[in-house]
Amino acid sequence: MSELPIIQKTYDLIKWYVPILRADIMRNSVIYQEILQEGKEEGKKEEAILFITRLLTWRFGEIDSTFQERIRSLSLEKLENLGVELLDFSEVADLEAWLGYPRA
Repeated sequence: MSELPIIQKTYDLIKWYVPILRADIMRNSVIYQEILQEGKEEGKKEEAILFITRLLTWRFGEIDSTFQERIRSLSLEKLENLGVELLDFSEVADLEAWLGYPRA
């Protein structure tokens, strides 16, 4: 009978420790790290898109949906470049040219 409390305590300890151990193993796995990195990159890209869209809207008013779609398709590196370049834009035509749209 005296073994039962020890078994119960051992079971309770394992029940408490195993999820922590699993979480620790998962956090250190390559797949988890890749997923985490992808999430961080997606978050950075979304923030860059929001920031650039706000700046362009503040500077030129409502931005055409065609431009918004094109901006959303840019890589993070290109978004960062656009963020710097748009400081020199004086008209929407500068954005058109930067995005590669032919002038009419």
